Order: sequence, then structure tokens, then C-alpha cells
Amino acid sequence: MRTAFFNSCISLGWFCGTASSMSLHGLRCGSGPFDWYYSDLKAVLEVIDNDFLDFMLRENLKLVDNNPKEFFDTKYGFYCNHDVKEDFEQEYPFIFKKYSKRAKRFLEDTKRPTCFLRTVRSNQEILYIKENKEYIERVIKKNNCKNEIIFLVPRYMDDLPGDFLWFKLDINQYIGQGFEMRTLFNSSKDFLVYCKERILSEEKIRENISYDITFRTKGILIDYWMNNMDDCIKLGLVDYFNSIDSGVYIWGAGAKGVILLNYLLAKGIQVNGIIDNDDKKVGDVVNGIHVTKFSQLHQNNINIIIAIVSEQAIQSILKQIDESEKNIKVISYRNIYGLLPKLSWDYYR
Repeated sequence: MRTAFFNSCISLGWFCGTASSMSLHGLRCGSGPFDWYYSDLKAVLEVIDNDFLDFMLRENLKLVDNNPKEFFDTKYGFYCNHDVKEDFEQEYPFIFKKYSKRAKRFLEDTKRPTCFLRTVRSNQEILYIKENKEYIERVIKKNNCKNEIIFLVPRYMDDLPGDFLWFKLDINQYIGQGFEMRTLFNSSKDFLVYCKERILSEEKIRENISYDITFRTKGILIDYWMNNMDDCIKLGLVDYFNSIDSGVYIWGAGAKGVILLNYLLAKGIQVNGIIDNDDKKVGDVVNGIHVTKFSQLHQNNINIIIAIVSEQAIQSILKQIDESEKNIKVISYRNIYGLLPKLSWDYYR
């Protein structure tokens, strides 16, 4: 068994794709303080350098206009769009506690040899890296002289000099969809080889992958299969609904609904309509399919696929369906996973 160079691997952003793809490949050892929001490298280094001083303090956080579920850190410039479920003020104590815990773990973990991964945000950041090599190295090695940072650079950006450790990502742009973020590192074969040989032990990688196999990733895996037009989803749905020749309704006109709609239409499955409880979406037409309210449906025998992730929303929809007393067969987006052959993310590693 090979010897690992590092005890842990930690994402330094700039966006969720870094931590997400680390998870897929068994590199993510736990939740880090920079995993799930947008960040500039300069600010990340400043936070590390000052031991997370004023990190996520309420006085520095400002809600984004017209979006009460997103906030902006005015001191460090972090843009957070995943932390608020319903009410920022009520949830802030939990958010602060969560990030404080991650910061504390970061400071402890980085006392042992640590590999940091940073996907480069822009050519402006490339210039910053070139001009601040000594500062970057000092901050990275602050807690342990064996710590290293690897930069991942999309092919449309400038190269870094050879005295940095970096790899090219064969992508034309960063995309925020879950399945594409999960497979971000797949665009660099050289980096994947390096990961397997030089970063974590085989045992640690297996441990991390085991931790990553959660309910949450199943929906992302379904996204990936649909975007690659995998027939196994069609076969699973045909088997589940029995009478799929009569078509299906999609409940949810959001991003998941569009992914599902495109897949069903490409596979020749009739989509009778899209259902949504949002009055602002009712009346819209998505790829030729009309968005309607559930109360406007008059058929008794209906097949419905709920293309929504929120468990609370799913339960509310199931209650509506149950109270309608119609003969409806329904499946949620995530539960499609149970219809499929035994496939896993191992196929994409």
C-alpha cells in the first residue's frame, strides 16, 4: 500500500464544485469552512492568516436584495446561497455555530500535513496568484510546513508558471448544476492520477467515499443519467407506472422539472403537462408544455413525477394528491433511484 503525503484534503473554493467533486473522488475528509459559497482567493487567505477573526459575524452579514435566503459577508466578500432554509434571523445562531465548528476543525486539521485545493475563479485571480506567491505559500504553510496547495485552472484561463502546483481542467465554463460540479475533476485525467498517487491513502479515500454515499447524492446522480440520456431511467419508469403510454405529469416547473422534461421528451415519453403551486409560473409554457395548477386537472387516472427536492414540499404535494381522491400513481424525483439497476458514482470516478 502506498504512503499518503497528506493527512487531509480541504477545499478553498471558489465555489461548490471543488468540494462536490472532492466528495465524488474520496478527497473530502469533512465539512470545511469554504466549501459551499462563492469566494475570492485573497479573502480566503486573509481569513486563514488571521485565524478566522470575525468569521461569519452577524454585523458583517447582509441579506441579498429580493432574496431573503442568500447573504453576503461585507468584510470578506463571501456570497452564501445555501445556508438559509426559511428565515435568516432565526437560523443565524445555527449558521454561526456551524461555521465556527468548521473553522475550529480547519485550524486543528491543518496542523498536520494538509493538501488544499482551489479552483481558480478568473484570470484576475491568476494574476493575483502570480504576484503573491510568497504570501500564498506562507499562509498555506502557516500551521504546518508540509502543507501544499493545488490550483485547478479551466482551459480558457491563462496558465500558471511551473513553480506552482496546478492542473488544467478541460472545461469551457463553470456550471452550477449538481451533476456537473460532482464530475468537475473528471475533466483532468492528469489531476485524477495525481490524486490517486499523491494525496490521501487508499484507506482514507475509501473511508471518505463511504461517508459520501448519502441520500442527497442520489438526486444528483439521477440528473447525471438524465443529461446523458441513460435508458435505465426510462425502463424504470415504464415498469413503475405500467400504463405510461397515457403519459405523465411533472410536478415542479423549476430546474429539476426542466431536466426531467427534457429527458422524457427525448425518450419519447408523453408529457401531458407541468403542475406547479406557484401562481407566477401557472400559464407559462416550457418546451411546448403548459404549466397548470393541480386543481385544474380533471382526469382521474394520472401518473405524476414530483421533480422537487425539498422534503417538506414533497409532503405537502402528497397531501394535496391524497385529498383529491383521484386515482393517481406518483413517484418523487429522488425515489426514481430505487427503480434503477444497482449503479453508483463508482461508474464516474
